[in-house]
Order: sequence, then structure tokens, then C-alpha cells
Amino acid sequence: MKKYSLLLVLVLLASIGIAQNKPIEVLKAKIGPDTGKWTTAMAFGVNFNQASFSPNWNGGGVNSYSIGGTLNINTGYEKRKFAYVGKLDAQHGIQKVKGQVQSKTIDVLLADVKFAYLFSNKWSGYMGANLLTQFTPGYENDDDTLYVERKSNFFAPAYLTIPLGVEYKPNKYFFARFGVASLRYTFVTDKEIRKTVPNNYGVDTNKVFSQQFGMQIVSGYNRDITPTINFKANYFGFFDYEKIYLSNFVHRLDIMFTAKVTKYINTTFSSILYYDLTQDKDVQISQVLNVGFLVKLGKD
Repeated sequence: MKKYSLLLVLVLLASIGIAQNKPIEVLKAKIGPDTGKWTTAMAFGVNFNQASFSPNWNGGGVNSYSIGGTLNINTGYEKRKFAYVGKLDAQHGIQKVKGQVQSKTIDVLLADVKFAYLFSNKWSGYMGANLLTQFTPGYENDDDTLYVERKSNFFAPAYLTIPLGVEYKPNKYFFARFGVASLRYTFVTDKEIRKTVPNNYGVDTNKVFSQQFGMQIVSGYNRDITPTINFKANYFGFFDYEKIYLSNFVHRLDIMFTAKVTKYINTTFSSILYYDLTQDKDVQISQVLNVGFLVKLGKD
């Protein structure tokens, strides 16, 4: 009996040990840390360009200057299968050429947040919000009359999208989100815009915003292609379920190459390709080449 009792005790102890080990194995399979982890990265830069000529300069030239600034903030939080990602991208630049009205070289304000539940290491369900607008008024000059028309302004237009969908992220460089149920709001709060933009960016002239329901597709790629050159690309697309025609799809592609000259001096080339039938029937393109000062804090 003593032998059987001892054997029974050993079996019970072994069973308890196995039962205690199972939760540990499950915890190890969880995605992300158990206690939560914050990551924050910030980069800001300034660039300046100036040219001036004396009145008797025979080589030709026009006095001018340009100045611009950028601010990028990325935050993230992970706890087991839950994750949060926040992003702020702000860019603004102006130029002044003698004899001409001061104009902008770039003007972007983009804010994006995402709350996700991870199904696996590559797939997750998410809900978020992203806002795209600009800081200051945008004007169009008439070369013949020098008449200036205000074509845009802060929140005129502004695009707020609230998506619900799935995200695919196979590695730390690339992601693609498919917001299969997305609300998109277009705001035009400047009443003067209605006089210069006939369709008021698709918003009824008696209202300040319009609403659409459709799918938003967002993807991004950010990677150092050499030790001194970084390539970054972001795509935003949207189509309305009530207007499923290729001409009604909205596309925006932002690309940027950043090359380090020294620790704090860099060269950037950025370009934006934008198509929105409520703004223009053709693709809009902008590009900027800058040399300036850049400081990075934190880790992406």
C-alpha cells in the first residue's frame, strides 16, 4: 500500500507540474509584452535657401528666398495582442521671388491613429482615424492680371476617414490596411472657397461637410536602402460603395528619399501624386528638393 500511495503522490505531483507549465507556454505564444511597451520617435528639420543680386549684376537673376520645416512624430504601444499606433506628419514651406506674391512650396498636415487586435504575427483587425488637411491658405495667381484667388485653406478641404478592417504586416518595413467599412468626411469650412472652386470639393455649398461610406486602403513602406539613404512611401486610397467607378477612386501617393550628408545635414527629395475627381480630372503632381538640418530623437 505504501508503494501504491507513493506512486499515486508522484503521479499527482507530475500532473500538477504539467498543469502549471501549460499557462506559461500559452503566455510565451502571446504577441507583444505582457506589461505593455511604448515606443516613440521624433524627427524635425529646417531648410533655407536665399539668393540676392546687386542692381548692376549683369549675369542675370532675381532676388528670392525659401524656407521650410518638417515634423514627424511616431508613437506605438503593445500589450499582448493589443496594439496602438499614432503618427503625425507636418510639412510646410514658403518661397518669395521678387516681383511675385509669396507662395507655398509644400503644406501637409496628416494625423493617423490605429487600434488593433492581433490575430497572428502578420494579420490583425483594426479601427482607426486619419485626418489630412493643410495649415495655411493656398492661392492661384493669374499671370496676366496678377489677380490672386484663394483655392484652399485650413480645413478647406480636410478629409477625415474612420476605417474598420484588417491589416497585413509581414515585417517592420511594410504594412497594408484594408478598411472595408470606412466613413469619409470632406470638410470645407472656408466660405470664400465656394467662389473659386465651383464644385466646392464635392461638398454642398449650403453645408460645411459631406459624408461617404466605402473602403479605404492604406499602405506604407519605410526602409534604409543604404546606410545613408532612406526611402519612405505612403499610399491612401478610397472608393465610395455608391460610386464604384475607376474615375471616382481617390488616390494619394507620397514618396520621400532622405540622404544623410552629415549627422545633422541631409538632402531630401519628396513627391506627391494625387488624384481626386472632386478637385481635378487629371493627376496632380508636386515635388520638392531640399538640403537642410535634421534631428532625430527616439527609435522607430
